[in-house]
Amino acid sequence: MAKNDKVIGNELLQDKFVQMYCTGLKIVDIAIEFGVDRSTPYLWLKRDDIKDKIEKYKQEIETTGKNFIKGRYVEYLKNIDKLARQDDDKRTALSANQWLVEKMDGKATTMIDLTTKDGNNINVTLEDYPYDEDNNEEE
Repeated sequence: MAKNDKVIGNELLQDKFVQMYCTGLKIVDIAIEFGVDRSTPYLWLKRDDIKDKIEKYKQEIETTGKNFIKGRYVEYLKNIDKLARQDDDKRTALSANQWLVEKMDGKATTMIDLTTKDGNNINVTLEDYPYDEDNNEEE
């Protein structure tokens, strides 16, 4: 086992390295913290056990973040609804209303992708077919 592997061989040190790396600390700063050459952390990143720990740590961060948001979801929706009903800033109200509608109905699109019976794909934009609202018929 190489000298640098001994440094990261300890489970607690591996966890510390993974945490430092995943939180965005620069590799050179990690190397200084561990007292190794700056190329050593790059070698550690190639190890399967370290890769697995990094992936697990990232998943934990994502899960924690999602749970945090889920816990406040109703509060966030109420805040967006309040913004949507305000009179003082129409652009903010419009954006909030658009977000609420898209949350329920999905994002609106002006492009329709169609597939014919023989398997050909056709892209149609709504601008290709103007619609007269007054007469409820195409122009």
